[in-house]
Amino acid sequence: MWRDPPANEIPGSTILRAFAAPLSGPTITELWNSELDVADVVGTASKFQPPLVANGRVYVSTYNNKVLIYANTAPRLTSRDIRRTMVLIKGQTQPGQDTFLRGGIEHAFGNSRGRDCVAAPTFGDPRYFNCAVRIEHRNTLNSGENHEPYAITNRWQVNDTHLDWYGRQEFQTYHRRGPTYNDLGVAQGTPLDWTTNNPASGNAVVRQGFGFLKENADAALGDHYWMLDVDMDCETAMSIGGTAWFELKSFITNVPNGWEPDINQADRPYMSNNHFAKCGKINVFERGSSSVTYRDFDSVNTCALPNVERRCDGSVAQMCAAVGVSKVWQNVADCVQSRQLCQPSTGMCCTPTNGDGSNRNCQ
Repeated sequence: MWRDPPANEIPGSTILRAFAAPLSGPTITELWNSELDVADVVGTASKFQPPLVANGRVYVSTYNNKVLIYANTAPRLTSRDIRRTMVLIKGQTQPGQDTFLRGGIEHAFGNSRGRDCVAAPTFGDPRYFNCAVRIEHRNTLNSGENHEPYAITNRWQVNDTHLDWYGRQEFQTYHRRGPTYNDLGVAQGTPLDWTTNNPASGNAVVRQGFGFLKENADAALGDHYWMLDVDMDCETAMSIGGTAWFELKSFITNVPNGWEPDINQADRPYMSNNHFAKCGKINVFERGSSSVTYRDFDSVNTCALPNVERRCDGSVAQMCAAVGVSKVWQNVADCVQSRQLCQPSTGMCCTPTNGDGSNRNCQ
């Protein structure tokens, strides 16, 4: 089977899957997919050119000016250690300013562990990501007055596959657009999203991609906490004492010298003047401060405000509900069944239209 990129003007990531064809019955078994090993990741495949199978190989053309070739190799017996990881870093900004992260593993320490890292590799250098950490963005919405004009993929996140030290990646080339469709330039690293613990802010991460965030509210943090929410490959972080560590430093745009100053984190596992975060945790920082808080993800409550919060899960409109002692997302309506769409910015079903507005796919 094949999962094409979504129907979107900015194509998303693609997964190639191989299944065992059943001799009878409706059940099929997945044998392999391209996310099991970092070396097999597809990236963004061309929408109208399906995979070609020939001579025992599978050929996949991509938007990254490459043709990937898959063939029989020794199987990976276990999946990679992929964990949801979040960074929340406080940095007060003004309209027109954005925050990015750069990070990974400090080069000197990485080289002492055999990573063969280089300070300024060129695109295509096989060592480019040796001191980087592989990521896949979980929050891809970006719509609202001060963000994208309607709910499409955050352009700066497209082809941002690693947290690295070098700025934008080779194919991280899309300009994000402002409220009037003006280009805001290319990414300056891994982009973050502004969050608050105030549910009256008018926007929410689950609908607009920025604004109210459950994890911010759980920790009672407040305004101006910029979020990175990713699935992280912990095997590409630095394992020390049973913890997968990675470093980071923030950068604010449209200000003189937007880099935050060096810090000295008390629990750092080795010498570095950067923040240290743990793969699989919620990592809370403040720009220019050596403090850090590590939090676990809430395994009981998936939402924060019963009967208030709404979101879309694909074509299904959902609402936060209190179920016993838990707060969980519950399905309200499958919009496709009523020949409608789920509007991401409201979390409700809507009638498709070609008209202009804050969401072009709905009235």
